[in-house]
Amino acid sequence: MLRNIRIGQRSVLFFGLLGLITLLLGLFAVGQLNTLSHAAEELGLERLPQVNNVGEMRRDFLFTRLHAVSLVVATNEAGKERSRRRLQEVTASYQQAADRMQALVKSESAKALLQEINKGKQEYDRILVEWLDMLERGETEAAEQLREDKVGPLSISLTASLNKLAALETESAKRTVTEAQDISASASFSIYAAIIVALAAVAVLATLFSRSVVNPLQKAVTVAQRVATGDLSQPIQDQGKDEAADMMRALHQMQDQLRETINHISDSSHQLATTSEELSVVTNDASEIVHQQGTQLEQAATAVNELTVAVDEVANSASTTSSNSEQVNAKARMGQGKLEETIDTIGKLVGEIEKTTNGIMVLANNVKDIGQVLDVIRAIAEQTNLLALNAAIEAARAGESGRGFAVVADEVRALAHRTQESTKEIERMINSVQSETDSAVHNMQTSNEWANNTLDMANHLGSALAEITVLIGQINEQNLNIASAAEEQAMVAREVDKNLVAIRDLSFQTSAGANQTNASSQELARLAENLSNLLQKFRL
Repeated sequence: MLRNIRIGQRSVLFFGLLGLITLLLGLFAVGQLNTLSHAAEELGLERLPQVNNVGEMRRDFLFTRLHAVSLVVATNEAGKERSRRRLQEVTASYQQAADRMQALVKSESAKALLQEINKGKQEYDRILVEWLDMLERGETEAAEQLREDKVGPLSISLTASLNKLAALETESAKRTVTEAQDISASASFSIYAAIIVALAAVAVLATLFSRSVVNPLQKAVTVAQRVATGDLSQPIQDQGKDEAADMMRALHQMQDQLRETINHISDSSHQLATTSEELSVVTNDASEIVHQQGTQLEQAATAVNELTVAVDEVANSASTTSSNSEQVNAKARMGQGKLEETIDTIGKLVGEIEKTTNGIMVLANNVKDIGQVLDVIRAIAEQTNLLALNAAIEAARAGESGRGFAVVADEVRALAHRTQESTKEIERMINSVQSETDSAVHNMQTSNEWANNTLDMANHLGSALAEITVLIGQINEQNLNIASAAEEQAMVAREVDKNLVAIRDLSFQTSAGANQTNASSQELARLAENLSNLLQKFRL
């Protein structure tokens, strides 16, 4: 139930209860002290003054009797006057004490007794004055009779009444003292008992309050330590509504998010490993294709060299034909044979040019395929970079426990960045190769057209050999044309040879880039395996 109250409100409640207990204890102690104070006040202001007043009345009455006797036995006038004065003083003092007693007495019995004493005292004073007057007049026998009949009995009766009143007031004072002592003992016991009860209540409240705060915090610390060790398999539950319950729910949410992040990273690492393996296979295939292209380029370069030699031979033949045009007629049959050889050579040249053209076109297609492979590599690198960035973000959310993930994610992102840079470099080289390949295809097509033209011309020359004797003048001009065309073909063939060498160098560079991509994919697979090993430390 306490866990449903916020810690601040709980603190106010507990400390309010402590303050209430302290207030009640103080009020109880004040009440007991007031009761004791009332008893002491009654004793000090009523009982003791009453006892004192009764004592003064008894004393003054005794002095009255003594001074009356002194007045009777005085032998001179000065002694009598002194006795009269003292008698008046003690009479006045007695009356003052009686008046005070009349104001203080409260009980009915004491009031009745005091009233009786006052009446007796008045009667005694009257008889005493009469007795003294008789003695003054010398009426000794009458005075003696009055003393025996009234003064003596009144004195004895009044003394007994005063003693009885003194005993009554003394008993009341003793009873008040006893009551005060009982009240004091009861107050002390009650206060001590209240203090013990208050201390017990404070101890119980302190225990309940400390347990309601410390136990949830200890539970939260245990859960945090378990999560810190990588154990995410245990559920985190808390039914309270205080700050500790909020912290437990936050830990539960953190554990769920961490578990989800780790699962996502695990899936991404598996996908990354699979993608890196596929990338390795693709780069191996690309490297093999580039190697085959290099071989084909070597063959094309050889064919172009042979074409150059053949064209040079055609040029030399044309020059020889031009210089020996006077002997053409005699050597027409020999020229027919040479012409057939030339036609055969040109046919081979056309075939080789077509092969070279096809090889270059295949190279262009392969270069396009490499471009597609590079697109796949670029997409994989971008996905890897995105996954690494997500992993770094999740690791940053995880705080201290995700620092290892952050390091691995940085390495993966750096590797993806290097892969992207390598892919861009390879793409630039492929674009250059493709441009040169297109140029080579165009040149080879031009050479093929020239070779076909040459073949057509040779065929026409073969059909015209029958008329060679008649057209001897035209042969020289045709030979000059052949020589010029052969020189141009030789220049074109040399240019094609240079282009093929450049394409071959580019294919070597492409092969090196493919090897580097293969190494990067293997490194990526290794990092994915390391990431998977790190994730195995967590228990989900």
